[in-house]
Amino acid sequence: MKQRNVLVTIAAAALVLAAGCGGDDDAEDATAATGDAPTTTEPPETTAAPTTTTAAPETTEPSETTEPPDTTEVPTTTASPPDDLPETPAIATIEQAYAFDGSVPDTEQLPVQPGQVTARWYRAGAVYAVVYDGLPPDAQACPGNSGQTTAGFDFVSNAALPGMSCEGFDTFIESTDEQGVQVCGDRVSYLTLIPSDFVAVLYSSIEAPNDAVGGYGVTGAVLVEDPSTLPEVDPLSLSC
Repeated sequence: MKQRNVLVTIAAAALVLAAGCGGDDDAEDATAATGDAPTTTEPPETTAAPTTTTAAPETTEPSETTEPPDTTEVPTTTASPPDDLPETPAIATIEQAYAFDGSVPDTEQLPVQPGQVTARWYRAGAVYAVVYDGLPPDAQACPGNSGQTTAGFDFVSNAALPGMSCEGFDTFIESTDEQGVQVCGDRVSYLTLIPSDFVAVLYSSIEAPNDAVGGYGVTGAVLVEDPSTLPEVDPLSLSC
């Protein structure tokens, strides 16, 4: 009995040993079949995906509403005659200042400033007519004119603007429908005493009396060699 127990014990130990050896072979076989197990590497560092948030477009405050440009043409101020008068080639700028006694003129005493007025010449029936463009009807002045030839000055005259006294002038004439100052709205014209066929240097002046020197004036001149080149105007049209 005792011997049998020993045999059973030996057999059991053999089975355990055999099982242990078989486990190693199986492990070796598994290793051979699969190869070295990959080493576990740390997962690649996850790079944060770039944010694709697009900045909202900058909101620009609406600019101040601009009124559309005014496309209306602004009429330019020129020396052109009014619509009811034709163009003329005989034009003079009244810009030469003088005192009656030959002294240096006091600009503050001048009836108009040099260059302020332009004179335009026409034929009006039997005489010349001159339009004082830029001379207001209420100016304190005595417009005048004359013709100069080699013989000197001729047909000299002055007339008064409304509200002005020019009786002290030796060349003063009363204004009528046929001579002197003619006013139509803001336009001042003058029917001269100069014959409309007179070849001369035509002077147009604006003068005012002055007790100290006799008077101050501003004048301008234009040569008319061929009176037929000047357009005709109706004398009555100058006074509307």
